[in-house]
Amino acid sequence: QRVDETRLLLERVAGKRVRLNILEIAQPELDAYLVARSIVQQIERRISHRRAMKQAMFRAMERGAQGIKITSSGRLTGSEYSRTETMHQGRVFFHTLRADIDYALAEAHTTLGCTGVKVWIYKGDIIPESEKLPIEAPLVAPPVEREGLAEEAKAEEEAKAEEVKVEEAKVEEVKVEEAKVEEAKVEEAKVEEAKAEEAKVEEVKAEEAKVEEVKAEEVKAEEVKAEEAKAEEAKAEEAKVKVEGEPKAGKKPKAEEEAKAKAEKKAE
Repeated sequence: QRVDETRLLLERVAGKRVRLNILEIAQPELDAYLVARSIVQQIERRISHRRAMKQAMFRAMERGAQGIKITSSGRLTGSEYSRTETMHQGRVFFHTLRADIDYALAEAHTTLGCTGVKVWIYKGDIIPESEKLPIEAPLVAPPVEREGLAEEAKAEEEAKAEEVKVEEAKVEEVKVEEAKVEEAKVEEAKVEEAKAEEAKVEEVKAEEAKVEEVKAEEVKAEEVKAEEAKAEEAKAEEAKVKVEGEPKAGKKPKAEEEAKAKAEKKAE
């Protein structure tokens, strides 16, 4: 729609039919005016000017620019006094005539005032055709030299193939040795595990023997205690028997004494 409006306006001004062709910019990141306009629009949307400048420089360098310089001036970040900030990346030649530099100026109209943005993009040097080196035709060797070169190339290829084979054989030998070492380590680990298991079994057996010895000692102690108890019982029984027999033996002397006393009385 804007293209048609522009074409009609041009036709009215020129007074004849106008054909308008629109050429698209392949890389807008390398066009100084478009870069300046994008920074201006971001500033008008209250985006930080430093962030906008850094993003523009990064995109331009990523697209193939050899250098870029951006300058912004005005009441930046809402300050009361106007100031100027410049950021650049890469190389920008201002005193070289053959340098291909694209320059543009744009203004951002904000509530605080007008902010100007200048952009310089260095795309490389413009080399005139007279200075371009002519492309020389490649030298063609005679057929005899070609055969010799082919033989030399074959010999070099064979030597390289032999070297590669030797290196592969060395690598295989190293791998085999590493595998043997790993197997020996595994076997040693197995032997150590078996020894550890045997040691554990021996420890278990020793503990069981100790437990059995403790049990036998306990049984012996119980038997000794039982024998001592039996001996004590026998002694107690013997003491009882003695105690029971002592009073009977003591009665006879008393009767005898009484008889003697009666006989003495009768004799008197």
